[in-house]
Amino acid sequence: MIDDALAALAGSPGALPLLFALVLGDAFLVVLPGEAAVTAYAAISVSQGVPPLVAVIGVAAAAAMTGDFICYTVGRLVGLDRWAWMRRPRVARAFGWARERLERSTASVLFSARFIPFARLAVNLTAGAGRMPFGRYGLFAGGAAVLWAIYQAFIGAAVAQLIPGAPLLAVVISIVVALSVGALLDVVLTRRFGAPRGVKGAPGVGAGWKGGGMGEHTVVDGVHAYRAEPAATPRGGVVLIHEIWGLVPHIEDVADRFAAEGYAVIAPDLLSDAGITPTVGAELHALRADPDETVRTAAQPRLREALAPTRAPDFAVGALSALRRAVDTLATTPGVDGRIAVVGFCFGGSYAFSLAAHDDRIRAAVPFYGRAPEADEIAEIGCPVLAFYGAHDHALVDALPGVRATMAAARVDFTPIVYPDAGHAFFNDTNAVAHRPDDAADAWRRTLDFLAARLA
Repeated sequence: MIDDALAALAGSPGALPLLFALVLGDAFLVVLPGEAAVTAYAAISVSQGVPPLVAVIGVAAAAAMTGDFICYTVGRLVGLDRWAWMRRPRVARAFGWARERLERSTASVLFSARFIPFARLAVNLTAGAGRMPFGRYGLFAGGAAVLWAIYQAFIGAAVAQLIPGAPLLAVVISIVVALSVGALLDVVLTRRFGAPRGVKGAPGVGAGWKGGGMGEHTVVDGVHAYRAEPAATPRGGVVLIHEIWGLVPHIEDVADRFAAEGYAVIAPDLLSDAGITPTVGAELHALRADPDETVRTAAQPRLREALAPTRAPDFAVGALSALRRAVDTLATTPGVDGRIAVVGFCFGGSYAFSLAAHDDRIRAAVPFYGRAPEADEIAEIGCPVLAFYGAHDHALVDALPGVRATMAAARVDFTPIVYPDAGHAFFNDTNAVAHRPDDAADAWRRTLDFLAARLA
C-alpha cells in the first residue's frame, strides 16, 4: 500500500513542484528536509521510473540556486543587522565568520558552506551585504548547487539500485545513508574551513573555533575573545584592545603578529554585547570612510545611535571588568610570569590608558591614538606608557601638551611619539585612506622594543 502511495506521488503533477518547494525553503529554514527530499526522490525515480532522475537533479539544483540567490539579494538589500535576530551575538558572530572566509577564499567557502546548514545561510547573506559581484557569486554558488544536487541524488539512486523492488525500504535507507554521509562531510569540512562560532547546532562548535591565523575565538572567563598563543614558552602576555569597530579580522591579525613575536595574547570583544558586532562595526567603518560626503553625512545618525551605548557610564565599568578578567587569565598562563602589557587602538587606546590605571599588574601600556583619561586617573598609572599619535589627528595632538604635563606631575614614565604625516588610525592596514605603512612599521618596531625592555 505504501509502495503504491509512493508510486502515485512520484507520478503526480505535484511531485516536482513539491521537491522544488522543500529545497527552496531549506535555504531559509534549515530544519526543512531538503537534502532528504532529493535523496528520497532519486530512490523513487530509480525504483519506479518516475520522476526522471535528470529532472530530480535539475529541479533540486534550480531550487537550491534560487534559494541561495534570494538570500544573496536579501543581504544586499537589508544588510546584516536590520532585524533583531540578525543582531543576536551568536548570529552576528556567524556573519563575521562568513565575511572572513569570503575574503580569504571565496570559492572554497561557497562550496563548503553548502554542506554546513547555517553556514550556508550566513555565507549567502554576507556575500550580498558585502556587495560581492553577482557574476562571481553566481558562478561559484551555482556550481555548488549543481554538485550538491548530484551528490544527494547519487546516494538515493545507488541505494535503490542495491535494493530493487522495495521502494519504501530504499527511500528509508537512502535517507539514513545521506544523513550519515552528510554528517561526516560536515565534520570534515568544518575541520578544514571552520564553522560559525557560537551558532547553536553548527557542526564543530565547542570551546572555540580556529581562526585563519595562530589564534582561536574562545570564551575567557565569560568574555568572548580572540586568543593567540606563541609556538614556544611565552615571553610575556598582551591584552590587545580593538578599535571602536570591534573585534574585526585586522585586530586578530595584530594578535597573531604579537604571538609570532612570542607573546600570549588575549583580545576581548568589548562591543558585541552592546550591538557593535564585528560585522556591524565593519559596515559602520565603511560608511565613515566613504569618499562620498553625502554618504558620510547621511550615516551620522546611524553612527551616533550605534555608538551611543559605549558612552554610558555602566559600559565603561563592564569593559574594565572584562579587561581585568583577561589580565586574570594571562596571569595564570604558564610562562607569562606576571609580565603583562596592554596595547590598544583608538577606542582601545583610551581603554589601554584606563586599564593601566586600574590594574597594577600591567607592566607596560601602548595606546595608539587613544584619548588620555582625567588627571585623577592618570595619577593611578603605575607603569611606563608609550603612546603613538598622528599629527593630523588634531583633537588628540592639541591636547597632548596638557597630557604631558599631567603625566609629568604624576611621575608617569610617558613617551609620546607623533608622526608628522599621519592622522588617526595610521596603523590600520585595512584603512586605505588613513594607513601610513612607514609610520606603522616604525611604531611596530618601537612597540616590540618597548615590550621587550619592560617585560624582560
